[in-house]
Amino acid sequence: MIDRSECNQKGQHHKKYLMLSFFLAGKVFEFLRHKIHPAITRCFRENVVIFLSHKFIEWLNMNYLEPWYAIPNPKHIESQLSSELPRKHILSGIRLTALAQRQDCDDFLFSLHDGTNRVAVVHLTFSRNIDARWSRTELYSSIEIWATEKMHNDHLEFNA
Repeated sequence: MIDRSECNQKGQHHKKYLMLSFFLAGKVFEFLRHKIHPAITRCFRENVVIFLSHKFIEWLNMNYLEPWYAIPNPKHIESQLSSELPRKHILSGIRLTALAQRQDCDDFLFSLHDGTNRVAVVHLTFSRNIDARWSRTELYSSIEIWATEKMHNDHLEFNA
């Protein structure tokens, strides 16, 4: 049986670590903004955000519950998603990182790099879509919410 409180405590601890990292990075950016060209500062900021997000994701990769697992080749899935999304899809134009896949269907978990902590579960069709309703997408306000609401329930159903 899964202890949801333990999962929540770990998630809160790492969320605080990530928030502190972003705060400190922000202070560095304030300093650099006055000393370095704005384009370089912007590029540096984006790379630090991606790095910190990946560090947080590394921790989460060790904690996926069946039927979810870390994706061995995320670039392939990210490319597939970008080829499937029509222009008016809710995720169109947002940079995404593939994190996990559900082993019993074509559902994938993506991290959104849009300044929020949101993640999305997307059902890939492995075809080109012109209808904005596809690929079916569920948004979650954070990976912790996804883990406690979606992943936990999927795990219970899968093992029932």
